[in-house]
Amino acid sequence: EWDVEIPANTVAHIFVPADSAVSVKEGDAAVESAKGLRKAGSDGRFQKFTVGSGRYHFTSVITVH
Repeated sequence: EWDVEIPANTVAHIFVPADSAVSVKEGDAAVESAKGLRKAGSDGRFQKFTVGSGRYHFTSVITVH
């Protein structure tokens, strides 16, 4: 679990450790339906999102080998 607060009038890139974007939730909803953020790619075992100002609560699933 990860809580993030982005200040007003700013945009941030968030890297969430996760197997895929499908395994990431913001609040209780799938990340695809969350307001204020969009998928911006992936970097290895991290899913990258661009988020606007506000408070976010991310959860994700990552497989440990």
